[in-house]
Order: sequence, then structure tokens, then C-alpha cells
Amino acid sequence: MTKTVTALEMKTRLGRYLAGVESDAMEYLITRHERPVALLVPVRTGRGTRAAALRRLATGSVRRKADNWTTKQLIEAGRK
Repeated sequence: MTKTVTALEMKTRLGRYLAGVESDAMEYLITRHERPVALLVPVRTGRGTRAAALRRLATGSVRRKADNWTTKQLIEAGRK
């Protein structure tokens, strides 16, 4: 959910807005003289992507193209 706040309000209560971004995944559109100037949003860490990749590896659903390759062949393929 995005909420609009003025730059002065953001400056005055920055800690409160940071807590809202951390806990509630809030987004804040910061305005100056009624014009948008910035957007305060949570950082996307990509943890879901890593967790999904680990699940795929654990279940064996990842294709293994290099099963019969030597170490030297893998290194050479990586250099291309």
C-alpha cells in the first residue's frame, strides 16, 4: 500500500515511517510542494528466489547438462 506524505512530515517522523516499511511492507510517496520527489520502499533481498533455487536443487528438478563433462571442459565453457 502506498501512502503520500510531505517531505517535512517524512523528515519529522522518519523513524516511524522506516518502521512501517520494515514491518508492514508499506510504501511512501514523498512530495514537496504537492509534487512527487521520492518513493520510500522496502529493500527486496531476493530471499524467496534463493529459497526457491535451493528447493529445486534439493528435489533434483534442475537440469544437469554437464553430467559427462570434465572439469577442464566446464572451465572452458564458463569462459565463453
